[in-house]
Amino acid sequence: MGCVILALSAAPSPALGQPPRERAVPESGRADMVIAGEGGSVEVALTVRAASLVGFEGPPSSDAQRRALVVTRGNLSTGDGLIRFSTRAACRLSHAEVDMDPERASGDRAARVLSASYRFDCDQPELLDSAALGLFVAFPALQRVFVRYDLDGIRGEAELNRSRPVVSFVPLQ
Repeated sequence: MGCVILALSAAPSPALGQPPRERAVPESGRADMVIAGEGGSVEVALTVRAASLVGFEGPPSSDAQRRALVVTRGNLSTGDGLIRFSTRAACRLSHAEVDMDPERASGDRAARVLSASYRFDCDQPELLDSAALGLFVAFPALQRVFVRYDLDGIRGEAELNRSRPVVSFVPLQ
């Protein structure tokens, strides 16, 4: 059985080879996603401005903003609803972790970025050839997701949006 790990994070995994402070905060309405994997183990890191998901940045200042954080946490916790890997790969969500507490965050950048991580187990990781993003449905202010991937040496990139929410894992020429 293969394993897929999906992380939406302000601090990418060391497996992606990027220290946490090296990545810039994306512009509003845009997210940056990196998918990296070898064999059945795949890690995904997504960096997105808090305003693109909850409508504000920094600590919540009202009950409405606190409720928005709760709803966003719930939406992010449904990782298999936000990212659907190719059905032939038979991937299942096995772990979800969301960290989006701007009151605990330190520094200007951290208070503007939300994070979550997911682990998927795939029965047929060799058939993992695409991912569809439900992020656009769950988060209407999100307009674009720039995706870079490296899966067993298959490298590529794509810019996804509401009308094109699927990335196919094909090599760049």
